[in-house]
Amino acid sequence: MTSPGNTAADDYGRKRLFYGRAGVGIYVIVDLQQEEVVLHTGPHERGYQRVITVPFGTPLELPEPVGLTLDTAAFGKEA
Repeated sequence: MTSPGNTAADDYGRKRLFYGRAGVGIYVIVDLQQEEVVLHTGPHERGYQRVITVPFGTPLELPEPVGLTLDTAAFGKEA
């Protein structure tokens, strides 16, 4: 989850690159400032090959090995 300040830059920058290079299969960012969830899959030397972004309130299918639907409405300000 992002927070005001530099953490969002770290989440989208160096952490994304590090986790992708390390082969972490799924990397999810819950961006509280943009009110969206960003799913990264397909680890790669430059981070991730695939990125899906959905606004809060839109269900997000997490692929295997997680294999579940994330209810992003739970992250909204009204939740």
